[in-house]
Amino acid sequence: MTIVIFGLSVSSSWGNGHAALWRALIAALLTAGHRVTFF
Repeated sequence: MTIVIFGLSVSSSWGNGHAALWRALIAALLTAGHRVTFF
């Protein structure tokens, strides 16, 4: 399944408390075999 997510930057958690959550979620989806595009 291809999943597209629109959100704030995930490269830095400075001022963005959700970055760690997004990185973990995306990693889990990729491990499960999904394709993820983050904008």
